[in-house]
Amino acid sequence: MYLTTKALVLREVRFKEADKMLTVLTPTEGKLSVRARGALRKGSRFGAAAQQLCYSEMTLFGNAGRWSLNEARTLEQFLPLRADLGLLALGSYFAELLETVSDMDEPDPALLQLGLNSLYALGRGSGRRSTSKRASSCGCWPWPASGRGWTPARSAAKSRRRRCFPCAAASSTAGAARPGPRASPSR
Repeated sequence: MYLTTKALVLREVRFKEADKMLTVLTPTEGKLSVRARGALRKGSRFGAAAQQLCYSEMTLFGNAGRWSLNEARTLEQFLPLRADLGLLALGSYFAELLETVSDMDEPDPALLQLGLNSLYALGRGSGRRSTSKRASSCGCWPWPASGRGWTPARSAAKSRRRRCFPCAAASSTAGAARPGPRASPSR
């Protein structure tokens, strides 16, 4: 029996010399275990589509309850996740959660959609963490336990800049001591 479906690769495990065992999540069949023969060989037809966190259109062959991959076409590789180690780890954690929550051979298209939306959001950058050194314009490292969190810049022109509490307090007191642009210096 042949089945053509879209699937998200949740896990890949090396199997024998050139094969992979994939755990995929499909909208129509649920979670499936699929053998990808020759996926580790150089010049494999579906090597790219059989990687973890790839959303692919797959043609599967089922026989006696076992599925094997015949052909695959990559739809989305989530390349921004692969460029950043932290995002890749978070995406892998999402895949592990999806694998744990989903049931074998039980279709749940809403769960697949949730996983895809989460990976897209991570790749677009809307899931960025504010604990990055680059998140502050002053370059300070945030220490939430000591009360050094983030505060938005007060002026409307700098509304996208973020400063840590000590630097924001220092700049607001320093700004009050300076004369305004229309004030003439006193002699």
